[in-house]
Amino acid sequence: MKKIRGFTLIEMVLMIAIGSVLIGGIVLFTFQLSRNTMDIKDMMIATYLAKRQVVHIQRWAYDDINNVSPGPDEAPFTGYWYQRKVSEIASVAAPFGTFGLKKIEVLIARAPGDFDQNILVRIITYRQRYVEFGDGLV
Repeated sequence: MKKIRGFTLIEMVLMIAIGSVLIGGIVLFTFQLSRNTMDIKDMMIATYLAKRQVVHIQRWAYDDINNVSPGPDEAPFTGYWYQRKVSEIASVAAPFGTFGLKKIEVLIARAPGDFDQNILVRIITYRQRYVEFGDGLV
């Protein structure tokens, strides 16, 4: 009698099952990697936009710095929204005028409703009256 070489049905089913688990793991890993890459891209763009807002604010007169409701950012960064929260921390009378200190919080999110839960970037800076920034504007 001639010996038949090959795999039995059970061996084939086991190979298919193991192969499916391996391929499923590779697909899941690839999906997670691409999702993380998009998250990193969003964080980089949001960080840039928040820093840009801070630099913009630092050039304003102290009394012009105020809260801003969520608003869309300009092109080419459509799809990102920013919000500015300003709070007066100190205000003290001094011989040369009133010394003031404001806390400025810049928030960047993907949608206007995300500021409560899904903030991409939050940058906090402080601004005091009678301190010059950049090109000397007070």
